[in-house]
Amino acid sequence: TLKASNGRGIATMPFVDIEGHGLNDIGHHYVVGATLGNNGRITVYPSAAIKITKTVEGVQGGNDEFSFRITSANETSGTYSAVKTAANGTETKTSISFFRGTATVSLKNGESILITGLSGGNTYRITESETVDYVLKSINGNVSATEAVIITEAGAVSQVDFVNAPVVKGDLRVTKVVEHTLGDSYQLTHN
Repeated sequence: TLKASNGRGIATMPFVDIEGHGLNDIGHHYVVGATLGNNGRITVYPSAAIKITKTVEGVQGGNDEFSFRITSANETSGTYSAVKTAANGTETKTSISFFRGTATVSLKNGESILITGLSGGNTYRITESETVDYVLKSINGNVSATEAVIITEAGAVSQVDFVNAPVVKGDLRVTKVVEHTLGDSYQLTHN
């Protein structure tokens, strides 16, 4: 939905993508098919969006959920439309609410969420909660990153990719060998 001013107030109108793009496609533009009032003028205020994607290397599917915290000094409260896409491509409409500058989302391996209707020029910090079974490998390809810091741009989708890997577990065996200059024939005495 777009908001447009016609000189007499604000009108909200639906818009469609006439080229067949999906909501999660990045880098495409929509065409507004509406006119307002007698003046024929329309002003569109494009919003920004954030898309967070979760990938776990070496794991197919999985039911483990990963929690993400989104913080912003600019978005202190408000509810925004979102679309969660499952690993199989199924899209589900949902919403994300900011309270005191913080929102949380959960994703499984292969899932993504697109949060729309955000203002351009706002700064967001996105962090993933630590888990005992997985280690964070990279954020947007950066292996030393511990959080994503993005500034939204009106009319654009800011992409954030979190990649994890399972923690490698194994056995550890420790053997202690004591050697003494007297060989095997010495004794230790305790007082």
